[in-house]
Amino acid sequence: MWVELDATAVPTTAGHAVNLDLLQTYKSLVGEALAGCTVMRCHLRLSPTTAVAAGDSFRWGLIVDHVGSVQTTAYVTGTLPNFPNPVDTPLAEWMMITREYARPGFSIPGSNNVLDYDIRAKRKIDEIQNTLVLSIATVAAGASLSVAVYSRALLALP
Repeated sequence: MWVELDATAVPTTAGHAVNLDLLQTYKSLVGEALAGCTVMRCHLRLSPTTAVAAGDSFRWGLIVDHVGSVQTTAYVTGTLPNFPNPVDTPLAEWMMITREYARPGFSIPGSNNVLDYDIRAKRKIDEIQNTLVLSIATVAAGASLSVAVYSRALLALP
């Protein structure tokens, strides 16, 4: 079963992060019961929608973690120890973790601002309160960062 999410992440300025629940649309239909499901694949499209300058960067990571780590409003990295983010917890069991750097025209719609990924790392959702979390952390930014997120996650049901 494919689960889609279309959202905007706003980790704001440097040193802030947001964590999105990529399976929230599925859970809103069937409840919180994801235990025993396996994330088989994830198509992810990230697109910065605010102006960026040379030297700006952000890190993002995809992880199966507790639903309590979902934080859709920006928080300061390092202040919430139980919230995984690619800056504070780079050694966690991430499905994928990387850093994106600004390049000319990065925030211009229709330009080179679309980052597409096909993530084939598999993770089993063992706990009832776990979900698939996308964490985006601003590392260096002169202005507030906003990233459009589109994801499709393939779930194998138990």
